[in-house]
Amino acid sequence: MSLLAVLALLFAGFLPRAADANESADAAPASSAEAVAVPATIQNYPMPSIYTASSIYSLKADSQEVPVISYKDDYDYAQFSFAGTVSIEVTADVPITSFSISPMAKNIEGTASGNKLTFTLSSSTYVIVKINDLKKKIVIAADPLETDIPPSSGAGIYNVTQAPYNADKTGTLMASGAIQQAIDDANQAGGGIVFVPAGVYKSGNLTLKSNVTFYLAGGAVIVGTGKGEDYAIDFRKDSRNADGTYFIRTAVNSSNITIRGRGTIDGNGIAMRERIMPAPNKSEGFLNNLLVPLATTNFTFDGLILRDAGFWSFMVVRSDHVTIKNLKGFQDLYKIEDDVIDINESQHVLVKHAVAISDDDNYSTKTWLQTGMSKRVAGRARAFGRCRIR
Repeated sequence: MSLLAVLALLFAGFLPRAADANESADAAPASSAEAVAVPATIQNYPMPSIYTASSIYSLKADSQEVPVISYKDDYDYAQFSFAGTVSIEVTADVPITSFSISPMAKNIEGTASGNKLTFTLSSSTYVIVKINDLKKKIVIAADPLETDIPPSSGAGIYNVTQAPYNADKTGTLMASGAIQQAIDDANQAGGGIVFVPAGVYKSGNLTLKSNVTFYLAGGAVIVGTGKGEDYAIDFRKDSRNADGTYFIRTAVNSSNITIRGRGTIDGNGIAMRERIMPAPNKSEGFLNNLLVPLATTNFTFDGLILRDAGFWSFMVVRSDHVTIKNLKGFQDLYKIEDDVIDINESQHVLVKHAVAISDDDNYSTKTWLQTGMSKRVAGRARAFGRCRIR
């Protein structure tokens, strides 16, 4: 698999073109200036306090500044949601002499002037912009407008920062106990929405349960501690000589779980993978999968960023009727076995409108021999089938 590939959008690569101030944006419906422009409605999100702004790129959607988060050596990223037609302005720290805008299949035309590149989008698109011969690109996740944002309080809403949960949203204290209690309460009530407002939530393992919607607002980050001893051991990966955990998983034999929003699940995984565990552990690193729908049915994922897993990021296991959409999977480009999506022994799985960046498999399907890391996997072995990507 290529290092920078987009699921469902089929990026064709990064072919730079010479900058031309007279270029027009009229090549495709996603970026057509000739179509009747509908004024954009934009939802912008605060940059979480644990992240820093890019030193190379800045971004505007129409006139609104959109935070660009400094990330890996090869790419920074930005996220906003919109409907209508939006003008995108990328500002680089150097004059722009050439550029490319992926996915190439969209034929998105741009105009460069000085150190600014502009183009338009009229539908949700995940683009990767390359400027000149710079190693670092900018990934722009222009999500569809959120039209079903739940209220932060009220009947059936379990706000993790409100009483009786009072989860710390500064990233100072562990918040997973409070968050898990909110999930448990919603489940015991027969269902509800667990609402995670903008903020930083340091977390251990979480288990999602039946009939619960787990909503992460834009600007909310559930972040790992970076210490393996803070997590349950769920598997052993012999090829990496390390134990690992399911950071966020579903309860076995659960159903009707949704996780959605515009927040982020950040595993802090590479640091944990490379950190040596203290005695009496095995003096080795520790792995994490970020999100594991495990032996569940009717599972929906919509809109989150998954970043920095130390192992396979999003692992669907022995589950059925799973929908994954509007996924942004941001991984390291120099660490093997850091897949974004792995569908394992599951059926009726749909992945659509996603961007996946990693050093290894962006999208993979698997079955197991019930050895190694699959020895203790819950649920029954099943045939793989009826899974598609679009």
